[in-house]
Parts: sequence; structure tokens; C-alpha cells
Amino acid sequence: MYAWLTMVAEACSFTKKRKAVEAFWKFNDALSAIQSEFDIVDERLHVDFGTKWGPELYKQVGDMITPQLMTERARKRRLEELQTVQPDEIDKLAKNFPAFCGFHTNILEYNNY
Repeated sequence: MYAWLTMVAEACSFTKKRKAVEAFWKFNDALSAIQSEFDIVDERLHVDFGTKWGPELYKQVGDMITPQLMTERARKRRLEELQTVQPDEIDKLAKNFPAFCGFHTNILEYNNY
């Protein structure tokens, strides 16, 4: 759960959040833009914590793992849950961060503020 949260959910949130910040500024909503910018910084810390502490948590159950492998495992589990990616594509997609996050996230219509 921790690996999924930090290496998938939070890691893939940056693109959408940056687009939201731009939209908030465009519509002169400074409070929402600033709050979102703080949220981006907070999520960055969470990803860094996950990179550092995720492998330490795995050690507690006897699994020596690198942050990269932990991230790929979490992404593979997410792709398998979605059931929209062919099994032979999962390994390749799990290693490609931009492509993976494109599958994981939804498109928002920021102009419909």
C-alpha cells in the first residue's frame, strides 16, 4: 500500500496538479493556485519518503528491494488491476513513467472552471 501510494498515486499526480495550478492562475484564483502549489511540494516529499523508506519496509518482511524495483512492482500491480493493458505490455509500461501515468490518471477539462 505504501509503495502504491508514494510511487504511483502521488508520483503520477504532478502533471494534473501543475495543470490545475495554471488553470487557477488563468482564472485569477490565487488561493487555489497557491494551495495547489503547496500540495505539489508536499507530494514531492511523500515520493522522496517512499523512495527512502519503502525499501526499508520491505526489509521487515525479508524482501531486499531497490526503490526502482519497488516502483515497478507497484506500477505492475496497478496495471493488472486496470485490466486494460495486455500482459505482454505491462513490464514495458511499468518502466516508462510518462506512459504509465498516462494510463493511471484521468483527463480533466481545466477550461470548464
